[in-house]
Amino acid sequence: LKTRKIVLLLTIAASIFMVIIGCGGGGGNDGFNGDGSTITTPAPDSADLSLTKTVDTPTPDVGTDVVFTITLSNAGPLTATGVVVTDQLPSGFAYVTDDSGGAYDPATGEWTVGTLAAGVSQALNITATVNDTGDYINRAEVTDVNENDPNSNNNFDGVTAAPPGIDVTINQIKTVCSTPGATSDKAYVTVVDQLGNPVTELNDLTFTLTESQNSQDFPVNNFSVDFANENFSVAIVMDYSVSMFEAGLVTAMENAVVEFINQLSAGDEAAIIKFSSDVLVYQPFTTDKNALVAAVYSVFDQPSTTELYLATIKGVEETAPRPAMNRKAVVLINDGENNSSYPNITVDTAIDEALSEDIPVYTIGLGAEAVLNALEKLASGTGGIFYPSYQADDLTKDFDKLAQTLIKNQFVFTYSSALTGGAPAPATLTVEADDKGLTDSNTKEFTTCP
Repeated sequence: LKTRKIVLLLTIAASIFMVIIGCGGGGGNDGFNGDGSTITTPAPDSADLSLTKTVDTPTPDVGTDVVFTITLSNAGPLTATGVVVTDQLPSGFAYVTDDSGGAYDPATGEWTVGTLAAGVSQALNITATVNDTGDYINRAEVTDVNENDPNSNNNFDGVTAAPPGIDVTINQIKTVCSTPGATSDKAYVTVVDQLGNPVTELNDLTFTLTESQNSQDFPVNNFSVDFANENFSVAIVMDYSVSMFEAGLVTAMENAVVEFINQLSAGDEAAIIKFSSDVLVYQPFTTDKNALVAAVYSVFDQPSTTELYLATIKGVEETAPRPAMNRKAVVLINDGENNSSYPNITVDTAIDEALSEDIPVYTIGLGAEAVLNALEKLASGTGGIFYPSYQADDLTKDFDKLAQTLIKNQFVFTYSSALTGGAPAPATLTVEADDKGLTDSNTKEFTTCP
């Protein structure tokens, strides 16, 4: 376990929390309705494009072909011209063919649509072979059009088509030094399938635990595993930057958070933190769901830029003093880059700070312009899970996946370790799971007792 503290402009502690974030923009909130949606006046010189993406087989086998379908529609009132859609196949797929008649370039991923009349839809089908490894999230986006598009939030979509598999993640390791030379550990682990759904039909016979220290492996033969039932502490950090309002995502974000809050157990607690250029605690930690919901729906009237990582650190700081035996976590939703006044506070800073307190960060990447690499790095680097989300309607289902995985189906392993050495001699724990032949493992550092 990393114990180094990161010295910033403020003193920081850490824990698990939920962060909901977006991208930056200008100041002020003129042009927004009270519910967070954009006030728009129909423009006669506009062409309202929308894009959807589907796949014929969401869970294909390696070596088989899948067909991605992109459907582009124009709600008008003008004909759209100079239209280009980009769908660059990720590394998990090998291009086979398409039905564009030469309008799609597999090398660049550009589909040159050209002209699309009002009230007309056009589809592109891309056939690809599933590779045995790689990125299986395929995204498409309108990248060029001559006319004004009054709603760019529906100009992108994405789907996951991943071969059957599981993903094991060690979220946290709690070390209790009860007697000299002995360590009593609890390891909190999530297991999800290729679509991010929790895998629950596992037991002590399907898991293998191994500790390592000084290049030596020590199998853990005596351990118990069950679903975690400790109380849960989560700081929900919500982004109210201008782009969240402009994209009409604020209401969807708030509704999804409320659904998540409603799934918390009676002893669980949460805090509500909102931010743009400022980071403000709207509701300190409480088990009162009514107070939490009221805080979520309270008005944030100064949307501005995005202090993403500073807000993450604030959530960590607020959660650190919570009861030591509570489970803790971070969930982060982002639709754009971190627009910060503190360039030295980076994703690596946030990861280091989370690791110093063994805090997992769970991230949801919202929209086509999300800095997905940073969000994936933040999740994987801290013991969290990354959930790609493409439209406002996806938020509730992704929060439900998160609630089912983290609140209700997180595994807890209890065992005793004889490893010693303290901070100068860090140890690692590896957890491997076998779900009917589908295997995966994860390794995490922890500090043994002296």
